[in-house]
Amino acid sequence: MSIGNRPPSVRDDGRRPTDLRPVTMTLGVLKWAEGSCRIRAGDTEVLCAATVGDRVPPHLRGKGSGWVTAEYSMLPRATAERSDRESVKGRIGGRTHEIQRLIGRSLRGVVDLGKLGEKTITVDCDVLQADGGTRCASITGGYVALAMALMGAGLERTLVGKVAAISVGVPSAKTAPLTSTVMRSAKRNTRSMSCSMMRTAMSLGSVAMASSRMWLSALGMPAAGSSSNSTRGCRPSAIAISTRR
Repeated sequence: MSIGNRPPSVRDDGRRPTDLRPVTMTLGVLKWAEGSCRIRAGDTEVLCAATVGDRVPPHLRGKGSGWVTAEYSMLPRATAERSDRESVKGRIGGRTHEIQRLIGRSLRGVVDLGKLGEKTITVDCDVLQADGGTRCASITGGYVALAMALMGAGLERTLVGKVAAISVGVPSAKTAPLTSTVMRSAKRNTRSMSCSMMRTAMSLGSVAMASSRMWLSALGMPAAGSSSNSTRGCRPSAIAISTRR
């Protein structure tokens, strides 16, 4: 179905199915954090901060290995309706726990923990405004904040790859729509996928068919391996990266 003169291949915001959202990143937005990045993808905005600590989890003590972990939270009015802070509820929800683990695993995959020494890098991802794709924006912005913190601490040698994420959809008249998070690590040239069914969101419009290779390319981060056929024709609407002085 088309509305007015808009062809059915154009989404509500004017993008074609293969267009990514406009993306902006601002580095160094926090005064005290070792690394920080505010990423905006369309109307989704996430503030990411990386902290370098001199302690490791109990199971790594005395082993000479480091750790990278992440925390994820959302402001009460990041969404259309206010949601209670999870600190008020006394425990984090299942969705938050799942996203935190996903971000942490994604970032650990591009860091040589053995070279890191007994240090822990904690990446905090706070959603300022949510309009879909918050976990993907958190992974991408979290990586930038992580890299900034490691380079500032003279630990850039521990970075062994780059990672970015993007939400993709496969709309089909015959099969149930699927929304998934696809990540690509330049270190291993492998993909890991965390899928969640979102039929309602998918029914509102077409979703870009793309992979994180487009993110890496747009950000000047060449991924290893040959080009994937599934990403051909997908392009970012706009990419802008700035550094706060």
